[in-house]
Amino acid sequence: MHSHFLLLLRYFWLPLLLIACVQFSFAGDVHTNQMEMKRNSATSLTMDFYVDPAKFCYSLMAPHNTYENFLKSYSEMPAEEFKKEWSISVKKLESENFIMMPSGVKVPLKQWTFPSEDALQGFLKKAQLIIGLPANFRSHLEPVLVTAVAQSKTPLNRVQLNLSQKFHPILVQYKQDRAWLTSQIPVELFDL
Repeated sequence: MHSHFLLLLRYFWLPLLLIACVQFSFAGDVHTNQMEMKRNSATSLTMDFYVDPAKFCYSLMAPHNTYENFLKSYSEMPAEEFKKEWSISVKKLESENFIMMPSGVKVPLKQWTFPSEDALQGFLKKAQLIIGLPANFRSHLEPVLVTAVAQSKTPLNRVQLNLSQKFHPILVQYKQDRAWLTSQIPVELFDL
């Protein structure tokens, strides 16, 4: 009886346990951009973005390049040159994000805060080290916080959120409401 139990464990339960562990480890490796929208007042919203710093920089600064080449060239770029390129990229990004009121009025996202350029270049260096690790060694950069504010002249009750494709795909949350914004579904309505 005891030997039947061991055989059952060995040939049936052990493989199932291994499959469950592998699926768990894959599920834990999924890291996506996220944003939480919060109401500050009747006319103001704060957007807290949590993004992978290296992939975010890549999407802003050199999406035409390969990711590996981007990491190498931008992590080794002189600090002043990196700051200049970052500034140009950020200005373009800031103009691509807004909320639309039911009246058709666009309210841009302003008062953006980003990690410092030095910190961003440090993240690119870390990402370059991670990309060189063996495939079975799973590692990633922790998301960084980017914030912005939408300030309207009239009360915000229902808004259409339009985010730059540089953030896509991104999971957006407002209170209990959640929605994915992607290149296929680039906008979402929220009742505030």
